[in-house]
Amino acid sequence: MKRSTVKDLMPRMKGGVEKVDTITGVCVIRHPETGFVRFVIYEPEVALRIDQWLNGQSKDGPTIQNALPDLKAEQREELLTGYTPAEQEVMFKEREEESIESQFDNGEEEKPF
Repeated sequence: MKRSTVKDLMPRMKGGVEKVDTITGVCVIRHPETGFVRFVIYEPEVALRIDQWLNGQSKDGPTIQNALPDLKAEQREELLTGYTPAEQEVMFKEREEESIESQFDNGEEEKPF
């Protein structure tokens, strides 16, 4: 059975890295909601590892955490989803606030002291 690569999954994914130029280090990343394309530049050796991961040829395994451990989590998330680090910060902050609110919301009205 053929192992799926990230490229195999791309048609199902709305955003994330689409192409990598391993010479210049330029990665083409599509935004999942707008479809806009932007270019992110990495060092050529990092771009090579991104390309290997994207094509299922990473010697460190198929997960982006193993293939690119030196990148920040926000950078890896951007490669996976297409959301910029600034957008991720807003989304994760909103989720954290919702989580905190749900912990204290037990469906009862507040009672005065």
